[in-house]
Amino acid sequence: MDNMRNFSNNKNNPAPARRNRTLGFLLLSVGLAFFTTILGYLIFRLMISEETDRLFLIYSIGVVCTCLTIFIIGLFLSRENQNILVLFLASIGISFYLVEIVLELSPKTTRAEIARGLGIDFDERTKIEVTEELRSEGYNVSVRMPSLLLSEGLETGRGRIFPIGNISNSLVVYCNEGGEWSLIQSDSRGFISRSASYDQRRVNVILVGDSFAEGACVRYDDTVTGILDTNGWLPISLGRGGHGPLRTYVSLREYALTLKPRYVLWLYFEGSDMSDLYWKEEGNELLNRYLTDPDYTQNLFFRQVEIDRALLEVQQSAVTQAKKMAEKKEDNFLPFNSVWRVIRMMNLSHILLGNLTNKNRHIPNETLITFDLIMRETKTMVDQWNGNFVFVYLPSFYRYSNIFKRWRYPENRRFKEQIQEILRAYGITIIDIAETFGKHHDPLSLFPLRTRGHYTPEGYRLISEEILSSIGTP
Repeated sequence: MDNMRNFSNNKNNPAPARRNRTLGFLLLSVGLAFFTTILGYLIFRLMISEETDRLFLIYSIGVVCTCLTIFIIGLFLSRENQNILVLFLASIGISFYLVEIVLELSPKTTRAEIARGLGIDFDERTKIEVTEELRSEGYNVSVRMPSLLLSEGLETGRGRIFPIGNISNSLVVYCNEGGEWSLIQSDSRGFISRSASYDQRRVNVILVGDSFAEGACVRYDDTVTGILDTNGWLPISLGRGGHGPLRTYVSLREYALTLKPRYVLWLYFEGSDMSDLYWKEEGNELLNRYLTDPDYTQNLFFRQVEIDRALLEVQQSAVTQAKKMAEKKEDNFLPFNSVWRVIRMMNLSHILLGNLTNKNRHIPNETLITFDLIMRETKTMVDQWNGNFVFVYLPSFYRYSNIFKRWRYPENRRFKEQIQEILRAYGITIIDIAETFGKHHDPLSLFPLRTRGHYTPEGYRLISEEILSSIGTP
C-alpha cells in the first residue's frame, strides 16, 4: 500500500521534472533569439561596411549561422537531450569567456615599454602634442594626411583634385617607432628633397613608393634619399605612406614625366603594396584613368597652391577630430570599455578569425594583371626619356620573425616570384633587399625595437648601399 501511495504521489506531482525539461527548451529559445538578433546586426554592418572590413563580417556571419543551426536542431531534440545540449553549450561559452577575460586583463606591451626593456629612451608625446609644441616655437608645421583619407579626392575652386604629396614648405611630424619622433621638411611640391630641385638640371634620381620611400621614422640623413644625397646624387622622393602601385604610377606620371630623371627607383614593400592595389586602388575610377588614357593628367606639378589650400582645410578638420577623440578617450570609463570588449569577445575573435580574414590572404591572382600593366607602362614611360627603371623589393618584418607569425601574417610573400617574373620579362633591374636582409647576422635588428615597423637607420643604410652598388656614382 505504501508503495502504491508513493507511486500515486509521484504520478500526481511531475512538476519538478517538467520544469527541468522545459528549462532546456526555454534557454535554447532565448539563445536562438539572441543569435538571430546578432545575425541581423552583422548583416546590417555588412551592408554599410568598407570593403576591407567585409571579410571579418562574412566569417562572423558564418559563425553565427552555425550557432543558429545548433540552436534550431536543439529545439527538436527530446527534453532530456535539450538539457544535455544546454549544459554543453554553456560550458563552451563559459570557457570562451574565461579565455577572453584572461586575454583582456593580460598586460599589453607598448613600444615605450619595449624600449625601456632595451635601455632606450622613448619620447611618449603624441603626434598632436609634438605638433603643437613645434608650432609654439614658431615652426610652420603640418600634419601628414593619410593617403586613404584623400582617396576620393578634394574639392577645389577648379574642381576635384587627387593630391599625391603633402603640404609644401612645411615641417611634417611623421612617426616614432624607435624612440624619437621623425620630422620631414617638405619641399616646394610637398615631397622630400634637399639638394635637388624641380628643374631637369637639378634632379637625376626620383624615388617612388610608400612610406619606405619617404624614409619613415628616421632622420633625413638616414633615409635612402638622404644617403643618396650625401653620395653626390640629386634625389627627390615622391614616396608617400599608403601608396600602392597605382598611386605610385600616378606620382610618376604627374611629376617624373616632367623632370625626366636619369634613374627611377621604385621601392616596393611586400607587406602592403599588393593589398593596397587590390583593396584601395583598383576600384578607384580616377586612378584608373591613368591606365586607360595615356594622355590624362591633373597637372598637379603646376597646381601646388590649390593643393596646399585643399590640404590645409582637411588638415584643420582632421586635427580637430583627433583632439576630440583624444579627449573622449581620456574621459571614457576604462573598466566599462574592457567589459564591452569582453562581451563582444574582441580578443578571442581577433585570434580565431584574424588569420582567416587577413586581407593579404584574399588577393586574387588577377591583381597581378593590373600590376603587370603598371610595370609595362612605367617601363615604357621611363624608356621614352632614356631613363633607367630600377625596382627595389623590400621585405616585411614577418619574413624574419618566428614560424607562427610567418604563418599568421603571410603578407604578400606569395607574389614575390610572380612579381620578379614580370619584371624580368620587361627587362627591369631588380634589387632584392629580402636577400640582403636574409644574409644579415641578425635581421630583426634592422627593425625598430626588434618588432614590426619600418626600418632602423642600419636597415635603410643597407638598402642604400645596394642601390649605390647598382647605379654607381653621379
